[in-house]
Amino acid sequence: MNEQGIIVKKEKGQLVVRTFLHKECKGCKTCGAGKPREIIVKQEGIEDFKEGDKVEITIDTTKMLRVYLLIYGIPLVVFASSVILVDLLVNNPAISFITAIFLTAISFLSIGRFLKGKTEYLPQITKKE
Repeated sequence: MNEQGIIVKKEKGQLVVRTFLHKECKGCKTCGAGKPREIIVKQEGIEDFKEGDKVEITIDTTKMLRVYLLIYGIPLVVFASSVILVDLLVNNPAISFITAIFLTAISFLSIGRFLKGKTEYLPQITKKE
């Protein structure tokens, strides 16, 4: 997925890029792509860019779907399976629900640690206009 934008801020080895409104998406409003937003870009070689530069940002769709699966899919599976398994073991819905919430929180924290610092999942500037 490619988006056009303009650099609005440069600080501490990262750029803040405000994306332009998509013409195709203007009337749809189904997703957030139809409105301007700010994206933080962290990558090597951003020293050449300055505020006001027009750039193109690329987000790899496959990697983005992988992150969505990690963030939403794994905690959902952890929650559902832990509710069922703990309820089968202790036969108490309240305990199984509390345990499922606890295990889901642990899965969220683990996924956050796994993704922290992984720059391959972040948007990248592909060209300068």
